[in-house]
Amino acid sequence: MTKTQIIASSAEKAAITKKQAGVVLTELCELAGKAIKKGDKFAIPGFVTVKVRARKARIGRNPQTGTAIKIPAKKVVKALPAKALKDLIGSKKK
Repeated sequence: MTKTQIIASSAEKAAITKKQAGVVLTELCELAGKAIKKGDKFAIPGFVTVKVRARKARIGRNPQTGTAIKIPAKKVVKALPAKALKDLIGSKKK
């Protein structure tokens, strides 16, 4: 779904204008960004939890030359789907 489709669907379901729904969606995204930037997790129950994880420094290889290079430690954003979302799409481990 595109942002426009999400806004239109949300506006219709909540009986509000598309402009109001757009403001809500934009604010939700800004809240998520602020939480992630502070290092907190951001969760939408039944859908996803987004949090920051630290990656350790490691040694990698240049695929063209095969030489070893040092990859520095960094922080990455990790999105974890909620159990309800996993159940909805039927992703079961075998």
